[in-house]
Amino acid sequence: MIRPHTILRSKLPTVPISTCIKSLSLPFPRPQFMSFDLFGTLYTPKDSVAHQYHKISSSPEFNIKKSLQSIKEEFPQVYNQLILELPNWGKGKLTECDEWWCELIARLYKLDNTDIKTKNLCEKLIKHFTTEKAYTIYDDVIPTLELLKRSNVELLVLSNSDVRIYDVLNNLGLSRFFKPDNIYLSYDIGYMKPDEMFYQYVIEDLQQRFDHFDLKRSWHIGDSYSQDFLGCIKTGWNGILLDRSIRDMQMQCDNKIMINKLSQLSTLFDLNSKNDVIFEKPVEVRDSPSYYEAQ
Repeated sequence: MIRPHTILRSKLPTVPISTCIKSLSLPFPRPQFMSFDLFGTLYTPKDSVAHQYHKISSSPEFNIKKSLQSIKEEFPQVYNQLILELPNWGKGKLTECDEWWCELIARLYKLDNTDIKTKNLCEKLIKHFTTEKAYTIYDDVIPTLELLKRSNVELLVLSNSDVRIYDVLNNLGLSRFFKPDNIYLSYDIGYMKPDEMFYQYVIEDLQQRFDHFDLKRSWHIGDSYSQDFLGCIKTGWNGILLDRSIRDMQMQCDNKIMINKLSQLSTLFDLNSKNDVIFEKPVEVRDSPSYYEAQ
């Protein structure tokens, strides 16, 4: 939802990365606020996006003769071009975000977007990608969110997403962890991560809503090095990079925290004393795949 105070009253200073990264002293104080990215952090496609598009479009209902390979190759091209033309799901240029996805689908399949068959395909695909049929929650998500909630940590969502996310969270059983006012979407805010204005908006909103808000005890977790980690620490947040491909928790030479599962937060913040921390040698950090690359 769009809050009434959407105009930033003061631009927060950008803090150099070298001074943003905190020195390590485990465990950290229990956080007051913990925010999460969604796609690739809390949930992931059950099958690749391309496979799911192909399965629906080639079904008897639509019978579109477009190969899986061509969808794999063309989807990222169409997606990237449309993001350039209509960033942030067409916010301010299209009437609603569904129009953005309908345009993508029409271009991908080379269809007339005014045709009733195209409209039906768009409706089917858009609806599908708000359900549990499209996504699966990572095994460590529910136990971690429950632990944080029991520990009185205020849980937030910070996502480059449109308003369909409310349906996704509800259908995946995640909405019970996040109050509606604690869900911050790029579509609502008007800026996308890693734009500092996105994070500044969230900071200002939290300052107005919570008297006890302390940026030093606020953390953001996501799977994108550029959008989530660098994006948040430039405006003073604490950042944790989630990389499920590494073998265990790591501390890079610049004191950047990397975890490979959300359950490691219990040790990082002493929420559960049963787990041990194992630091490995630094590894090369690669940004996480975007929506269309999860194939």
